[in-house]
Amino acid sequence: CIAARFYVGGETTENLLDFLMWAFTQRHGADGTPMPFHGVPYMLYTDQGAMFKSAPVRSFLSAMDVRQRWHAPGNARATGSAEVAQNIFERGFESRLRFIDRASLDVPTLNALAETWMHAFNGGKKHSRHGMTRYQCWNRITADQLVIAPPAEHCRDLAYSAPKETRVNTFLEIKFAGQTYSVKDVPNVMVGQKVMVAKNPWRVDAAQVAY
Repeated sequence: CIAARFYVGGETTENLLDFLMWAFTQRHGADGTPMPFHGVPYMLYTDQGAMFKSAPVRSFLSAMDVRQRWHAPGNARATGSAEVAQNIFERGFESRLRFIDRASLDVPTLNALAETWMHAFNGGKKHSRHGMTRYQCWNRITADQLVIAPPAEHCRDLAYSAPKETRVNTFLEIKFAGQTYSVKDVPNVMVGQKVMVAKNPWRVDAAQVAY
C-alpha cells in the first residue's frame, strides 16, 4: 500500500515519529468505517538517514518490538520500491494540485486530500504483480499476523521512554514512572538486583522488564 502525508520542517525525527504512529494505528473514514492498512510491522527497512537512527525513533521501535534494518551506504537501489511509490504519488496526486487555488492549501487540507487519494488508489488500482488492489491484498492478512498498535497518545510516550535502571526492593517490587510494580513472577529476579524497566506498549497500566 502507498501512504503519504505532508509535514512542515522536512525530514525531522518528530515528523518521522508522527508518520509512523499515524501509519501503525487504525484509522477511520469520515463515516466511521475502519480503514485497512494499519498495524505494527515486524521490520522497518530504510536508508541511512540520521532520523532513522535517532534515540527517540530507536526507542519507540524497540518498545514496539519492530526490528530496524538499513541498506548499505550508497546502495539506494535497495529501497527502490519507496522511490517508485513516491513517483506514483507525485504523478497521481501532486500533479493535480496545480488545479487548486494555492491560497486554500494548508497542511491539514493537503493531508485530507492525500488520504482521499490514498484510499482511491489502494482500493481501486490493481497491482500488476498479483492482480489485486493493494487493499484486497492487505486484507488477506490473518488475525495472528496483524499486530494492533496501542492508542496514538500512548505511542507518543514510548518514543521518549528509554529503559531505566531501577532496584528491586525487599518486597520484590520496583518503582517506575511514579508507580509500584511487583516483579515476583519475573524469572531469576532477586532482592537488591538492578533491572532495566520501560513502559509496556500494549498495557498502559503495566511496565516491562528488559533482560
